Amino acid sequence: MHTALLVIATLMAASASRATEPAAQSPAAQAVAPAVGPGAAPSQPETDARLRALRFLAGSWCLSQPKGAMIQEQWTEPRGNAMVAVFRRVLGNGYNPFYEFTQIVAEEGRVVLRQIHVHADFDTDPRRAKPMVLRMVESSDSHVVFEPAGTPEEAHSADLARITYRRLDADTLHLKVESTPPKGPADPAKPEPAPAQVLEFRMTRCGG
Repeated sequence: MHTALLVIATLMAASASRATEPAAQSPAAQAVAPAVGPGAAPSQPETDARLRALRFLAGSWCLSQPKGAMIQEQWTEPRGNAMVAVFRRVLGNGYNPFYEFTQIVAEEGRVVLRQIHVHADFDTDPRRAKPMVLRMVESSDSHVVFEPAGTPEEAHSADLARITYRRLDADTLHLKVESTPPKGPADPAKPEPAPAQVLEFRMTRCGG
């Protein structure tokens, strides 16, 4: 009887010991397991050459506005064939009235910017129910220009004519948004056509 109890106790102790040891991996599992240990750098997929010059966009950019409001735009580094961004406006009372989510993607034969706009409750703006699609028409290591990819109806771009990002220095990013001129003169008494609307934002690096 005592011998049987001793055997059971020995088996239980061995089982508990095995439960605390890391499970051994099969050779096949070891072959596919990532060789990433403490301090090891993650793998770096090759970035599409057309996006490498756009690294100047990467980072968090802010602009102070009246009454304590601010805008913030944050871009990831380009990886593979894409980079992404989020834009938001924060009012002085802390309320975020809307957000914009943007991707720049290198596709076959072109680089496109797609953007969606949502309200604070994440409802899609009915005026922008489909993503706006722009195509890159010019770029360098300090600026990039996008224009609608097709007609305004095809690009869902309304009256947008062009957007330009330009790095002024290491900590300053300038965004210029240009609209097409409205049809007809601004003043019926004057023959001159109405000027195109231009919005400009001078943003500086800020915390995430």
